[in-house]
Amino acid sequence: MSDKKGLSREIVSVLEAQKQTGGRRKIYKEVSDEHKGEMLAADLERKIAGLRETIRRDRVSWDDLEQVQDRCLEYLQRCQEAKCLPTVGGLAVFGLGYTRRGLNSYMQTHPDSEMTQFLL
Repeated sequence: MSDKKGLSREIVSVLEAQKQTGGRRKIYKEVSDEHKGEMLAADLERKIAGLRETIRRDRVSWDDLEQVQDRCLEYLQRCQEAKCLPTVGGLAVFGLGYTRRGLNSYMQTHPDSEMTQFLL
């Protein structure tokens, strides 16, 4: 008889738990949405940190090829560490300190410069 009472208490606790959760488990979409939110937060955290660092340091000088090369390498290494895909926009902002439009403008107005040739 005590086994039946123990079993019935267990059933009652399961039923109460179902009542609290609406009687269902999380479905894939809910779990996926939670994961996407976590991934988005982590991505934004990396970008905010990168932007803070960009604000603290000066833009590269277009006359200093070595500085541009160093910043490009640094940007690619940070992308590797963060396991994110490097982009031209990211390189422009986080690596060089310019907007993508500013980078494109420089490359269009100085097509034969060492800088443009390196960046192509």
